[in-house]
Amino acid sequence: MQGGSWRWIIFVNVPLGLVALIMALLFVPESRDASNVVPVDWVGLLLLSLGLLCLLFGFSRAGSVGWINVLVMGSCLLVIVILALFVITERRVRWPLVDLALFRNLPFVMGCLSFFLFSAALFGSQPYWSLFMQNTWGFSPLQGGLAFLPATGLIALFTPLTGLIAQWARRRLYVFIVLGLVAMGLSFLYIVITLTPHSTYIGGLLPAFLVRGFAIPIVSSCATLAVVSAVPKEQSGLASGTLGMARNIGTAFGVAVLSQVYLFHIDENLSQYPQASRAAAEQFIVSGRGAGRVVVEMLIVQGFKLTALACLVLCGSAVVVAFFMRTRSFEKVVKRPSQEKQSLSVSVDRSQ
Repeated sequence: MQGGSWRWIIFVNVPLGLVALIMALLFVPESRDASNVVPVDWVGLLLLSLGLLCLLFGFSRAGSVGWINVLVMGSCLLVIVILALFVITERRVRWPLVDLALFRNLPFVMGCLSFFLFSAALFGSQPYWSLFMQNTWGFSPLQGGLAFLPATGLIALFTPLTGLIAQWARRRLYVFIVLGLVAMGLSFLYIVITLTPHSTYIGGLLPAFLVRGFAIPIVSSCATLAVVSAVPKEQSGLASGTLGMARNIGTAFGVAVLSQVYLFHIDENLSQYPQASRAAAEQFIVSGRGAGRVVVEMLIVQGFKLTALACLVLCGSAVVVAFFMRTRSFEKVVKRPSQEKQSLSVSVDRSQ
């Protein structure tokens, strides 16, 4: 390990967060509708927080111990119970934390689901790309971080442009989302087809990173605008938060699924090897000597390619889901039931 401990990756967010907070206070004007102040749904907030906590815990544990585990299965069962209580609560309270009518809005739901699958493939795979470069190829932590830099640079460069494209596209946003997802899938397909134990960073991973650098800002910008535009303006904050929640849950889900794909491959093919060799291979570490070492390295590369194949399937699923976003205009306003009743009463009064 170079530098400080792994805890520094958390600490580094503190100064960045403070800078962002100061800039928001200085440059972002506050908007508040004093005539529309509603109380906080504390019960709904508590239930949703507990449900998401159990869900993320279950996915995180599944990544290391598998899905057939008492804690994982218990967490998943608890999630079902808590979220069922959350739905019941939201249907009964006067001012719900989440307007459940939003989930009858097909573009909104499909946009969040597509972004969930996209996040599972992209962010769920990144830990394994780091492990592969550092533990299999012998990159230092600094070199491993710099290896992501081409994609990061392209993301920073093209995000403003893709934001303008998203504003221009409007009702054709799903087309750009599909194109971005296809490009992301091609980056994983490149790994599946070309990567070998003799590959180098330049020929093996760099082309995939470059394609991802174009795809990520397209999908992120267009999906965000599509989801926010699919709901009334006053619910845009809720839509944005739901999309962020889909990203976080998708990431945890992707890490758990890809872990099981890789570990199953390693354990199945190295069952006759010593426990130490299997444990090392599970961490993408090549061990042993002679022909045995060559076999272990080949199996690690094959396992890494299997995770890329799983990500390709996730991207393909996201493409299918994204096509359902075109069935309605993104600018169509979805009214809450209370709003519909109020509109009906006003029309009756006017007729009288």
